[in-house]
Amino acid sequence: MLKILVACIILLIAAFVVAFFSLNFLVKKTVNTVGQQITKVDVKLSVADLSPLSGSGSLLHLQIGNPEGYSSPFSLLLGGVQITTHRTSLFSDPIIIKEITIRDPEINIEGTPLGNNLTKLLSNLNSSTNSSDEEAAADSKKSKKLIVREIIITGAKLHVHFSASDQSLDQTLVLPDIALHNIGADGSGVSTSELSRQILTPLLNSAIREGGIALAKQGIKQLENQGAGQLNKVLGNFLK
Repeated sequence: MLKILVACIILLIAAFVVAFFSLNFLVKKTVNTVGQQITKVDVKLSVADLSPLSGSGSLLHLQIGNPEGYSSPFSLLLGGVQITTHRTSLFSDPIIIKEITIRDPEINIEGTPLGNNLTKLLSNLNSSTNSSDEEAAADSKKSKKLIVREIIITGAKLHVHFSASDQSLDQTLVLPDIALHNIGADGSGVSTSELSRQILTPLLNSAIREGGIALAKQGIKQLENQGAGQLNKVLGNFLK
């Protein structure tokens, strides 16, 4: 009887270990794959640490690259993303997430008189919404849906890099906090790709807007000398 009890305990522990590592492997793979599909740039998540026992955990060092033609090392870097779920829903469909908290993300906006990297990234997100790629559609059908009660993005730092002729602007700003509520709650949930879009879109829009405001306040001396019309033209292109 004791041997049977010990064997059952060992099997339970083994099952938990397999579930733990399988869950984190799948989360990491999904984030990297879906992220690259919707942004069309390199996406790399270093660590997924989610516990099926507690229903909470974190994603560590999620880096989103830059569109072609821009030189900063990344467009977004999410150092730590805290996730709390209803643990009983982890293996059901949809998965219910109580809260996602993104603290102190780093964002690079790199601009020229012709445009900026974040607007291009946002364009990639929008163009992927109606993508007819068969592989992406198949993955979407297989994957579980998500309902997220609350998303908080706080302490975001925006690094503004702008250059025009021989003038430049380099400045770091703190963006306003962002709060989103009840994503996917009005239906049967949203896909991982749609959740990613709903998180990234307001963050990118905020960064582009604040970057434009910083540029307008700082001004570019050479453009000011050429008149307000030239400055307004550059600002318009920067925000495209």
